[in-house]
Amino acid sequence: MIKEPKSLNDLFKDAWKLFTDSFGTFVGILGVGVLIELALIAPGVILFVVGVIVSQTCKPWLAVGISTFVLFVTLGIIAQFWIQAALIWALNHAASGGKVGVRMALAEGWKIFGRVFWVMILAGLIIFGGYILLIIPGVILAIYFSFVVYVAVVEKKGGTEALWRSKSLVLGHFWRVLGITLLIGILSGLATQVAGPLAYLFLTPFWTGILYYLYKDLKSLKGN
Repeated sequence: MIKEPKSLNDLFKDAWKLFTDSFGTFVGILGVGVLIELALIAPGVILFVVGVIVSQTCKPWLAVGISTFVLFVTLGIIAQFWIQAALIWALNHAASGGKVGVRMALAEGWKIFGRVFWVMILAGLIIFGGYILLIIPGVILAIYFSFVVYVAVVEKKGGTEALWRSKSLVLGHFWRVLGITLLIGILSGLATQVAGPLAYLFLTPFWTGILYYLYKDLKSLKGN
């Protein structure tokens, strides 16, 4: 019997139920991410400004200010990989019927941080290379690798294995994945225009949940 893909409406309904059932946990995870960003970027900006001011009398301070700022921003970006790993772990755990709290999700996210970080960097570099080749290859690769983080978290696959696994799930469903991804991007952009940064904090788990259920549906359609 041929399995039918889940309708867009079903994906949205499943994601919305998951989102509302564990709303506090999901927002708490992202809230920690926001606090980390503020804790890292604020001092980075201050040290950069100090470096610029002091450099008027001591030139080396400009380099110190810039390098410190870049370091703090880089640490902030790396921290977001941890937060994303924790969020997807929490989504999967909650969807499986388990109870999950913010502390538990962050702890589990930290355990798989290395694997998630590596697959995201690897996918990012390959996609960036694709964009250099006249953009379209980058778009195609971005869709093929849409689920690398989900594969890394749920199936515990890392490196190129996660990349090829994501691609194998998308094969035969490219336009569907592209369409849903674009729709989420448009809706997310509209929400940001209306609610600003609050849209990130309160709606990111919902958007991520839609992609999570799309990933699960593709696994089901592929028979694994």
